[in-house]
Amino acid sequence: MAEYNESDLVTAGTLDKMLRRFATLIGNPSAAKPHYNAETGRYDNLGDWLSLMADGLVYGVQIPRYAYSPVTTAIKTGANAGLVLEESTETSAGRNDYDGKLLFCCVRVNGGVDADGMPYVTAIEGYDDRFNEKLYNTYALTAVYYYRVTRDASYDHCEYTDTPRTGFKPCYGAYTADGKLRPYILRACYMDSDGTMDSKSGTVPGAWYGGVVDNRVQHCMSNDFSWSKNRSSDGLTYLTYGDITYQEDFMSLMLGVKAPREKAVGCVSYDFQYTVAAAEEGVKRVLLTDAQASNILVGSSVSIGDGSAATTDRYQVVLHNIAKSAKVLSKVAQGDGTTAVNLDLSANVDIPATATVKTMPWRNGSCDGVLGTFGSMTAAGLTNGRMPFKFQNVEWNLGLYETLVNMYSTATVEETEATHLWRIAPDISACTGINAGAGWTALDQKTTGQINNWRYIKDYVTEKGARVPENVAGTSTTGYRTAWYPSASAGDRATFVGGPLYTGAHAGVGCVLSYNALSSATWHFGGRSSAVGHSAPAE
Repeated sequence: MAEYNESDLVTAGTLDKMLRRFATLIGNPSAAKPHYNAETGRYDNLGDWLSLMADGLVYGVQIPRYAYSPVTTAIKTGANAGLVLEESTETSAGRNDYDGKLLFCCVRVNGGVDADGMPYVTAIEGYDDRFNEKLYNTYALTAVYYYRVTRDASYDHCEYTDTPRTGFKPCYGAYTADGKLRPYILRACYMDSDGTMDSKSGTVPGAWYGGVVDNRVQHCMSNDFSWSKNRSSDGLTYLTYGDITYQEDFMSLMLGVKAPREKAVGCVSYDFQYTVAAAEEGVKRVLLTDAQASNILVGSSVSIGDGSAATTDRYQVVLHNIAKSAKVLSKVAQGDGTTAVNLDLSANVDIPATATVKTMPWRNGSCDGVLGTFGSMTAAGLTNGRMPFKFQNVEWNLGLYETLVNMYSTATVEETEATHLWRIAPDISACTGINAGAGWTALDQKTTGQINNWRYIKDYVTEKGARVPENVAGTSTTGYRTAWYPSASAGDRATFVGGPLYTGAHAGVGCVLSYNALSSATWHFGGRSSAVGHSAPAE
């Protein structure tokens, strides 16, 4: 009898996966590889192709409830136990045990969404020579997944799988508004740059700087809602709660954390603005004082302006007509109290004495060089609060505002208590307005405590496909989705943060206009095209 090692044995999970692949290929041999239809310019069998990777296993994570334990770590369970995801940088690739598993698929593609909400793909990174992240809209293709959350006094038991199972719900965004199951979901890799719903590398995130910058739009809850509602050419909308839920849930699942910011903070405290120490002509650098340059990180991006539109308003920045965004290559002390900050500019520029170096905005595509699907330009960049990071091939800045279009809340004040009613729009195109409009689904109603004071969310309850606060007064260690600010006049602000909450520079992805009314558009970086905005609720 031939000898064998224990490592040669086929596990039940591997056998199940092999049988699924075999059955799929028998029934549909053409699913073995992606098929590009030259007539339509699209791939036409990606749903079948992706199903070959399905293993039907349940990947879990136990998240401690705050009353039981305030720790920020979580416990991987089921098929997830023992799997490792390590951060990558521009120079080294970390370990990724999730590679090749359908549930965690996030291949970058070019494509879009049709008006009926169905996604389509025109090019696949690493598979064809048509893929181009700078010329075409770029998305991370993720599988439709199914989830179940059970709770006891100690833990939230979160489970995820790539295959429909009894007791599991489809993820938010699995279905179009017409109730059709999507073959996959597209998640924008980059923030919108000019209000046209693009998702392209190498651009500067769109923003409104006191109206002085060309090709920028006024992103706010009211405007983004109206624009998304009236888009008839495609099924895209702005960032939704479903997008953030995916990002947070999978960070918890893959990184084994209750608080994602323990592993990746983003740009939350890097908002310096310095006037150059000296003017220069025909250079690819700027001179700063040694003290100023010490706050500029190699590997990060900065913007340079000529000072013509500088104001004393902390939420406005100078007109960036020298270099919109440039990567810092190195720093060299000059020995005279100044440091040369060398930049990756494509051409030499003249730096007048009035030039201002601004560490915001960051350039979309800053993390494209990261080797893998999770990481930052440097290992320190994940936690120092000064660099964007990539997770599941989606680049997150955090610290830059992005508006959640399909979720908001209102507050009714009674003395010092505020009752908050949270609402979500399963299909924005069906809504008639925000505050009193039709088409919104009431999720939950909670009382927070004294109004006009920050409250931290302890844990969450999942209702109708979205996560909403269960109670407050915990700590900020629960993640990005950590705080709300109740207001009688403008409703709550659901805030995703990675740091202190005292300035706009510290507010994060999903901040529904902190410090402002829903219609305010001051100092907001905006938008991320979403394919799940026009979708049916996960029942």
